[in-house]
Amino acid sequence: MMKFEQYKSYTGKGIRTVIIDSGLNCDHEIAKGKKFVGYSIYNGIVYDNGYNDKIGHGTAVYSLINKIVPDTDCFIFKLFDTDFCCAQIDLEIALEYIYNNIPCDIINISAGTCILESNRLYEICRKLNDKGVTILAAFDNVGAISFPAAFDCVIGVDSSAECKMIDEFEYIDNSLINIRAKGGMHRVAWINSEYAFVEGTSFSVAYATAATIKLVESGCRHVKEILSEFKNNAISIYNNHRSAEMNTSKSMFKINKAVVFPYSKEIDSLIRFYDQLNFEILCVCDYKLSGKIGMNISKQSQFQNLNYKDFIIRDVEKVNWQEDFDTVILGYTDRIENLIKFDYKEYILKMCIKHKKNIYMFDNSPQYNALIKQIKAYGLQVFYPCVTNADIPQNRFGKMYRNAKPVVGVFGTSSHQGKFTLQLELIKSFSSNYKLASIGTEPTASLFGMDYCFPMGYHSTVYINSYDSVFVLNDAIHRIADEDTDMVLVCSQYTSLPFDVANISMFTNNQYDFLMGTQPEAIVVTINPFDDFDYVKRTVKFLESAVDAKVVAIVVYPITVANDWTGFYGKKQLLNVDEYTRLKRQYENELNIPVFTLNESIDSLRDIIIDYFAQ
Repeated sequence: MMKFEQYKSYTGKGIRTVIIDSGLNCDHEIAKGKKFVGYSIYNGIVYDNGYNDKIGHGTAVYSLINKIVPDTDCFIFKLFDTDFCCAQIDLEIALEYIYNNIPCDIINISAGTCILESNRLYEICRKLNDKGVTILAAFDNVGAISFPAAFDCVIGVDSSAECKMIDEFEYIDNSLINIRAKGGMHRVAWINSEYAFVEGTSFSVAYATAATIKLVESGCRHVKEILSEFKNNAISIYNNHRSAEMNTSKSMFKINKAVVFPYSKEIDSLIRFYDQLNFEILCVCDYKLSGKIGMNISKQSQFQNLNYKDFIIRDVEKVNWQEDFDTVILGYTDRIENLIKFDYKEYILKMCIKHKKNIYMFDNSPQYNALIKQIKAYGLQVFYPCVTNADIPQNRFGKMYRNAKPVVGVFGTSSHQGKFTLQLELIKSFSSNYKLASIGTEPTASLFGMDYCFPMGYHSTVYINSYDSVFVLNDAIHRIADEDTDMVLVCSQYTSLPFDVANISMFTNNQYDFLMGTQPEAIVVTINPFDDFDYVKRTVKFLESAVDAKVVAIVVYPITVANDWTGFYGKKQLLNVDEYTRLKRQYENELNIPVFTLNESIDSLRDIIIDYFAQ
């Protein structure tokens, strides 16, 4: 059976259709013998005249609809005049006017916006949908996710090369895209009584609108019914079974009191930024041969002026499991276990089973699945942050969101230089007057209540490929940045640019994916005191050119090494004032970028970021 063959006899009689576009060339032969009611918008005011088409786009859309359903009653609403762009506010005004003044069945929109300035557009589309009006809208020609096409109350239409005929459609289940229609070239009516060959989603949606007019004439009155018929008559159906849940701090279990093990840089951040946690740390533990047992945590830091909640480091094998804590936060143990040949992870898991404790792990450990199943069998919680195939947006056909909110990125020249610390400091500094959404790449990001955790660092639990990582990050930013969000803060790992190409491990593919997926507009670069100046300069230029961003500041990690040849593993010492002054002068003079250290107040850096976006 041919698709939509059963609706062949319907011509749109009695169906009222509004075409929101560039107007109509009423002098064209396709309009002869037709009567039209038309409207136009100028300076936010609706007029019941002036809808003559000067660019041909609206005439083209009408010609395709008219050819298939010539008896539909068309209302013309001219939204743009000199180019193919429309303002969101004009579209909102047009739809509100239609809602209040034009009884109609269907609205065809071959326009939209990639960045929503408010919820007003969605609200009026929802009101029209509730009223029984079916809205069909085209997706952006460039390939971005656009609105109102992506709204759940609108039938979003895209083009497909697989649809060869005007009555062939693909159906996409549980996706922002609902219908894909005939793509390629279309012969359409144009200005000056001419015809033209054109392509684009605007004309694909015209075919979907014509089919919808037939469906409504046949008795389908609700969007669900209409979509069901498209599905039943589709030449292809794409299924999307992606979970609606995201890997956010909201998806993990609630922690009240926790024991942490082992003491490491990741655990240290929990102590230093204790005031940003929504749970209590009862004690900090390490293994007995670490050399840290009985020591005061504040004495371990090489930083100055840090506001630690102080703990005495305890032997993990001497923890009182009868104490009032509900969770063990288990960090990375592989280096410890390789060193002393004792399986601490197994020990902790068994103790959690015995004493009925929940466990938050930094990484996945499939070799312990049997023990983890036992913990869950007792009704206890096990959580580790990860990104899997379930997080990948399906059936988007390459479409991504354009960032609607300003994005600030923290990127660096190496690992172990305080990027995550800087992110936490900025969150604290901004929190009093601004609403920040944040994406962290450390496994502790969820513990700090960050909006999304993308654990791409040491022992990465990001189990998707490069291409999909960009999708996931782009989708995450869209989800976490609601209307009240002022800014999104993201933080990468490792280095941004290879400092050598001698080994494949030095390449920065994951960092590049993170950069592409987050698309920051302002970037803060963290550097080491011993970094080569030309390498820092190349890093700045690379970041700025890769995503059309501006490096607004450089932050120097205030720890250096006694001998250059020892690298990160040499003896550490605090950067002295004279050397910092020299570095600051050099970078500010030669790169014209303000320089700070991680050891000083971050409020000045916050103000620079605010000023940048204020401009």
